[in-house]
Amino acid sequence: MTSPTSSKPARKTGASRNSKVLSASLAVATGVGVAGMVAVRMAQDASAQDTVPVSSATQSQDTGVATSSDGYTKDQLDAYAQALATEAIRLQDYRDQLAAVASNVTSNVTSNVTSKSVKPLAAPKVQQPKPAPQTQQQAAPQAKSKSS
Repeated sequence: MTSPTSSKPARKTGASRNSKVLSASLAVATGVGVAGMVAVRMAQDASAQDTVPVSSATQSQDTGVATSSDGYTKDQLDAYAQALATEAIRLQDYRDQLAAVASNVTSNVTSNVTSKSVKPLAAPKVQQPKPAPQTQQQAAPQAKSKSS
């Protein structure tokens, strides 16, 4: 005798095709977003390289120039203070941009949520009953009346 088997095929387990496509799309979007963030940060770092901090190679070794206890001249300290002030302004502008983007995202999300929640649901369509098919006896008198 054969072993009893189910007449139904085994149900497939695992993720459906749609969920695989969705997860792959999210992975690609995440990768692109990270790459974009890295590119933006590298561009900002490159623009910040224009203001070079004071290094030991540019220090003046003249004994007639007044220096601080760390060996920096007043001009070097002033230049460094100016570079710090410029960087502070740049960072404040960047923070303002981030705040503006965050408020736009928040307002878009809340407007999407409210617009979706306010929409009324569509009423289900009521199907009209189909007319009963005519029998041959009913069709015959109609055919005679049309020919006369």
